[in-house]
Amino acid sequence: MRVKNGSRLRFTSTLAVVAALGSTFGQDIPPGVHYKKASPEVNAKFSKMLSDLLADKIPDDKLKECISDIVICGPMLWPSVSKIEGDTAGGKPTTFYVPTKGGSKPQVLHGKAFTTLKDRLNFLETIQAIASLSPMKVRPLTKDEIQYYWAIIPYDISEPILAAQSNKITLFFHASEGKIMFVDIPGSTKPSK
Repeated sequence: MRVKNGSRLRFTSTLAVVAALGSTFGQDIPPGVHYKKASPEVNAKFSKMLSDLLADKIPDDKLKECISDIVICGPMLWPSVSKIEGDTAGGKPTTFYVPTKGGSKPQVLHGKAFTTLKDRLNFLETIQAIASLSPMKVRPLTKDEIQYYWAIIPYDISEPILAAQSNKITLFFHASEGKIMFVDIPGSTKPSK
């Protein structure tokens, strides 16, 4: 069997991604967080797609294959996205009630849920514009990033969920069935659930 020129490169790239994500399985999950791990292959496939998306290597006609039917922009990212997109942002307002320590009133934060294909694609293009400011490296989430996400969501965390970090910004991406469903900037506060 002959190996096509690009096949060896793709195989090597996939191995590198699997090796880089191998540490995910030794990841430090905060106590009390309901976290379901995925196979190395699932995480590697999402990591490759995410890396390609952020490097603008996915053709426009294939972008819709990267996103869920609903994509949520989290409360830490939304202020930046709304400044970039302005009135063209579309989507539906979402509210996050973040528990605070000491049992006082929860912190109320706002994001957006994008449901139409046009709005979801516009949001992805905004994420690509943010990523174009500085090269981003895909990596597993830290313990504090997982804790932040767990505090703002009403559901369990299931991989794949990965961060993309540059010297300017860190974003995290949660997927459902390999498609992006939630994007945010890890919060600087450590709310308790």
